[in-house]
Amino acid sequence: MYDEAFLRRALTGLIAATLLVAGVVALVIPAAARWYAADDLRAGAKLWAQALVRTLPDFDALVQGEHAVTPVERALLDAAARQPAVLGFVVRGADGRTVLRGGTMDPSALEAQEPGAALRVEVAMASGARIAGTATLLLDARERRSFHAGRLLAILPALGLSVLLAVGAPLAFGWYRGRRRRQAAVRGELRVAQDPLTGLNNRERFLALATEMLSASTRSGRSMVVHQVDIDGFADLNEALGIEGADAVLRQCARRLSGLCGPLDLLARWGADEFVIAQHAVRNTADADAYAQRIVDALHEPFVTGSRELRLTVSVGYALSSGSNTQVFGADSLLARAAIALRHARSGGRGRTARFSEDMRTLLDDRLSIEQLLRDALEHDRFELHFQPVFDARRRTPCGFEALIRLRDPAGGYLSPEVFIPVAEHTGLINRIGAWTLARACRAASTWPGGLSVAVNLSPTQFGDGRLLQTVRSALADSGLPSHRLELELTENVLIAEGEPVADALRQLDLLGVRLILDDFGTGYSSLSYLWKLPFAGLKIDRAFVLGMADQGPKMTDIVRTIAALGKALGMRVTAEGVETEAQAQLLADLGCDRLQGYLFGRPRPEARALDALGRREAARDVPASVVTEPHNADPV
Repeated sequence: MYDEAFLRRALTGLIAATLLVAGVVALVIPAAARWYAADDLRAGAKLWAQALVRTLPDFDALVQGEHAVTPVERALLDAAARQPAVLGFVVRGADGRTVLRGGTMDPSALEAQEPGAALRVEVAMASGARIAGTATLLLDARERRSFHAGRLLAILPALGLSVLLAVGAPLAFGWYRGRRRRQAAVRGELRVAQDPLTGLNNRERFLALATEMLSASTRSGRSMVVHQVDIDGFADLNEALGIEGADAVLRQCARRLSGLCGPLDLLARWGADEFVIAQHAVRNTADADAYAQRIVDALHEPFVTGSRELRLTVSVGYALSSGSNTQVFGADSLLARAAIALRHARSGGRGRTARFSEDMRTLLDDRLSIEQLLRDALEHDRFELHFQPVFDARRRTPCGFEALIRLRDPAGGYLSPEVFIPVAEHTGLINRIGAWTLARACRAASTWPGGLSVAVNLSPTQFGDGRLLQTVRSALADSGLPSHRLELELTENVLIAEGEPVADALRQLDLLGVRLILDDFGTGYSSLSYLWKLPFAGLKIDRAFVLGMADQGPKMTDIVRTIAALGKALGMRVTAEGVETEAQAQLLADLGCDRLQGYLFGRPRPEARALDALGRREAARDVPASVVTEPHNADPV
């Protein structure tokens, strides 16, 4: 047994040793915190530089001084200057010339508050494998220093209690710092994944964060609710206000919905006129019902745009996870349930809400089956491209083909694109499918004789992730196809969906040399502003007008003649779809159409047999196209 005096001396020695260690560490902490903070900020600056290069589509041209900064690029630069810890930045080209700047590079105000708080970091700006320039950032180091100082102070008791912890704590802290850095890298990637119009989360970021939220709700024993919000009659709004006015309304909607969200809720722009909210830790269905109604009420309050005041109605479909049973499905399945509920809400009229219930499960099961079919097709390369020929209206010579995507169902038949494309758009798979389609179509066209072109349809969703331009570039580069032989067809829905960001993307595609075609002209609102504001090289008259010439007589014929004359006046090539008879072909040529497409000239054929249509034209002798079940140009990719 140790006597009391020995225990007293041992305790005194232990306390003295602990105080000595604490004193030494207290002297080291400020220096260590500064070093760790500088290391973190340098790593963050590299991520910031990588994100800026990816965010600016024409970064190389900007640093080389080939064009001035556009308003969109200025907005992106301003956003970059507002990133956490960033006070300002200067980007210099390879020749040392300053080409871009944002924020302030004057540290005096910060240094007056806390000497040494400002840190200058210089990082390389790499574009591909080439160093395009350098960026000098002025960073606020206070938060990171405080963070690391606090963490270092937290380990003092452990250092005083045991040598083992004194050795192990720095190792544990190093692991923690590495984990934090990896998380920071992920957050840096996610900052780029924002909707360019509203600044909200886009699909990819929302899905990633919603998955984490669902896990947290599961652990808490509460439900997560996904609300899918659709603006009723948005096409009418877009037609009445124009692109700029409709964009302004969408931004106001985003702000109002943000005001409804709690600190742990998620909000994303999901489509042209759709938003999605993930509501965290909801207690019961009554709370979810009330929240959905608040969404309807908030967006029904008057909006002011310019000198006009208007009111919106929205439809809301929502679905709840089942508390502790949420492990049986993921966030994507919850979104699918909300989409089914939204369809039910819209079927009841404007301004309605609907909660997913089990009697909607058949529709959900169908959607999930199609989604799995799409994923399997991507993984095992089961999509097919069929090509339908397009002929010159006067000379009756082939001009090119339109690529139409096909997918076989489990029974061996073809699943209609009108069925699987909406599912692909809702799940985000449309981007991978669209990239596959572009690559395969360009590769096929590169083997065709002469100057035959290939047309590929685009979906509005493909413009949402900012990678479409690079996807097109890669498809052209990999195949060796000249850009003027690629035509990209898009409907007015694309323009209504994304507004000015899509307009900017179209201008960049036009600069690339790709031909842009306005598809299904006349079936939507046919706003003439699209034709003169955007660089379209042609327009396509929908097959409904061609078939209507026989039913409606002179009135429909006059409409087609007017569309053809409008196209010619604007220097655009006019193509008529759905041509089934020689009489239709001759009349359309006389009315001024430049190109013709339809069963008279050839049905869609697989790639290996596409060129067969050039040697002989298929007569529509089997079944008239008007009653064929195979969809006509329904593919948005």
